[in-house]
Amino acid sequence: MATIQQLKDYLADEEHRDLKEAFEEALADARTYNVPEFDPIETVDDLLDFFKMYLKWVPSEEAGGGAVYLRICVFYFVLDRPRAADPNRS
Repeated sequence: MATIQQLKDYLADEEHRDLKEAFEEALADARTYNVPEFDPIETVDDLLDFFKMYLKWVPSEEAGGGAVYLRICVFYFVLDRPRAADPNRS
């Protein structure tokens, strides 16, 4: 997905290092909760790959409502961490 690649490129730019650090801190904070769904998500690139996969994911009747809810929770859990929600916060 072009949008995720654009975000990766944006975060790779040294000019936006503070935002990448905010994502890194938010992810590290989220991982302290020992939620098993975060086990494969160790880096910001892993997180962005998860976002990319989530954007392509198509729910199915076999997956059930819990699968949809879980993906939404993982997606927003990191973005809701204080450092990600306000990158200028130290």
